[in-house]
Amino acid sequence: MGGIGLVIGLVVGVVAFAVSRRSSVLLVSALVLALLASIGVYDDLNKIRGRFKLALCFLACIAVFSVAPLEPTDFLSSLLPVSLIPAAMAVGVAAAANAANILAGFNGIEAGTTAIGGGFLLCIAYLEGSIGGVILSSALIASCLGFLWFNRYPAKVFPGDVGTLPMGGALALTALVAGVEYLGPIIFLPHLVELGCKMKNKFAPKESTGHASLGGDGKLNPGDYAAFVHFLMRIFPGGERRLVHIIWMIEVVLGVLALITYLAIEAL
Repeated sequence: MGGIGLVIGLVVGVVAFAVSRRSSVLLVSALVLALLASIGVYDDLNKIRGRFKLALCFLACIAVFSVAPLEPTDFLSSLLPVSLIPAAMAVGVAAAANAANILAGFNGIEAGTTAIGGGFLLCIAYLEGSIGGVILSSALIASCLGFLWFNRYPAKVFPGDVGTLPMGGALALTALVAGVEYLGPIIFLPHLVELGCKMKNKFAPKESTGHASLGGDGKLNPGDYAAFVHFLMRIFPGGERRLVHIIWMIEVVLGVLALITYLAIEAL
C-alpha cells in the first residue's frame, strides 16, 4: 500500500485548491478520489474479486454524482438524457480506475503512464480554458512524478490498489471536468485493451492463468493468459525496464494523437 502517500498528496492538493477557489467541482472530485482510495485499501487488505471491485467503484461514483453531479458536458448531453449523465460519468470513472489498476504490475508502469496521460490532458485542459481540469491534472502529475522517483525500476515502493484506482479515476475526472471525455478512450487505450483481456479471462486471478516469469537471461517470459503486456513481451522481448519504457512511449504516441484530435475538432 505504498500508494497512500501519493493519494494523500493528490487529494490534499485538490482540496486545497478547491477551498481557495471555492470550487464545488474540485471538492466533488476529491471526494470521489478519496472513496476510490478507500476501496483500494480494502482490496489491498482483503483481495476482493475484480468484478466486485468494479461494482464498488461504480457505486461509490454514482452515489457522489447523484447527490453532487458534475456539470454535464456537451458531448454527453448530445448523447444521453440529463437523468442518465451521472450514471454515464460513474461508469467512465469506475472503468478508468479499474483499467489503470489492471495494467499495473511492473516497476513504474502505473505512475509513468498516468503522468504522461495527465500531461497531455493538462495541455488540452489549458487550451480548453478549464481551470478545474488544469488543477486536477497538475495535482495528479506532481503526485505521480514524486511517487515515480521511488517506484521506478528497481522499485523501492509499490502503489497497490490504493494508488492505482485513484490514478485512473483522476485521469477520467480531469477529462470530464475539462469537457473532453471523448478523448479518454485514446489516452486510455492500453488500459482498456488490458481491461478487455481481463474480461475475456472472466477476471480470473493470475495465479490460475499463469504469471509472466523472468528467465535466466533477464528477459520476461509472457504468461499463458491473454494480456496486452504479454503481447508486447512477445513482440519486444527484453527485461522489465524495457517493457515499461515501451508502454510509456506508446502512451506518448496516444497523447499526441489525443492532442491532434482535439485540435482538429476545435478547428472544425
